[in-house]
Amino acid sequence: MRPSKRSKTEAQGSKSDTAPGKNQPVVDETEKSLMQAVGKKRVLNLDEDTQQMVNNAVTYMQFKDFKRALGYLNDAIMRLSGATVDPKAIPLLEFKIDLLARLGNMPGVVGTCDTLKSLDWQNLKAWNMQGMAMLTQHRPEYAKENFLHVIELLDAGNAEAWIGLGEVATEEGQLEEAIERLDKAISLNPSLIAPWFDKGYIYAVKLGQAREAIECFDQVLAIDPTNARTLQAKQQVIDAAKEKGIEL
Repeated sequence: MRPSKRSKTEAQGSKSDTAPGKNQPVVDETEKSLMQAVGKKRVLNLDEDTQQMVNNAVTYMQFKDFKRALGYLNDAIMRLSGATVDPKAIPLLEFKIDLLARLGNMPGVVGTCDTLKSLDWQNLKAWNMQGMAMLTQHRPEYAKENFLHVIELLDAGNAEAWIGLGEVATEEGQLEEAIERLDKAISLNPSLIAPWFDKGYIYAVKLGQAREAIECFDQVLAIDPTNARTLQAKQQVIDAAKEKGIEL
């Protein structure tokens, strides 16, 4: 078996990849976002009922009931904004993107990112997450536009955007360029799991270079020794090499 590609909508946290699977963004990042919503009560000036809706979303998120958490979050956004989305809802829209991605609702992610951009065109999360969602929808040309917008106009040192460009290049078969972009992301933030795993995937599946793939997976495991997806991918590469008589 070959290692499976990392989900394009995964958050790029340092110790957050927990298991293989498509469209399965990281719970830790969603939890962090929603907990921040509670902490921003004074900034958002939420009334008691709206704040309770956000609290309920946090609670259901912690129990991994993302659908119900999203329902409460939508109620909070509607109560805060009414017919027209209020700029005060920007933090809640960011959390909504996390939940939609966790549920695998890529059209929802794209649409919510558009709403967020209309309120805050400099919002890095909106551009990066929309790019990742479009990659999942096999729309690399549109994904690339999002990531380039971040790097060229907002933040040239944004590691997540460089990871996205690396995935676009992989999708387009430009493997050398993909590795260069992933290396750039690593240089910006060496603690990220995603670029190391993506490089391992390229070496293992696209280039058939087992030693290089294992080196990349070992870098992930140095950050997170219990990362299930990487442990599985590494073992698959080792098993395949043994079958071919390749010494590692």
